[in-house]
Amino acid sequence: MQKQLDDLKQQLKGVVSEYESRIQGERRLNFNLDMDYQATLKEKNQHVMALEEEVRQLRDVIEIHEDNQRFWAHSLVNRVQQVNEMLRDASHLLRREEGMMIPGSTPQEIHNFLEYCRDMIAKMREMTTNDD
Repeated sequence: MQKQLDDLKQQLKGVVSEYESRIQGERRLNFNLDMDYQATLKEKNQHVMALEEEVRQLRDVIEIHEDNQRFWAHSLVNRVQQVNEMLRDASHLLRREEGMMIPGSTPQEIHNFLEYCRDMIAKMREMTTNDD
């Protein structure tokens, strides 16, 4: 009977040893999987951080472009206003000068010049009011 007990103890030790070996293998596998997971997670986090930086840079570029657009739009509006004021002044001066002409004694060159000024003012008005 002692022999049977010793044999059972040996079998039990073998089973325990086999399970301990399996448990060690599972621990190694779990450790490796965890390490792979951590590496993948770190890589993904770095990718997300790079994308966030790229988005920040794009937002900065967009902001710069929007600022430039506002500046040039404001500048253009101011220039158009200045041109319109100059056209009003030129029209007023042209009418005044036309009123000072003496029929029959004002040289034709003066008439031609004033006609040229009228045409130029009309064309400039058309350019500043055109939506093209």
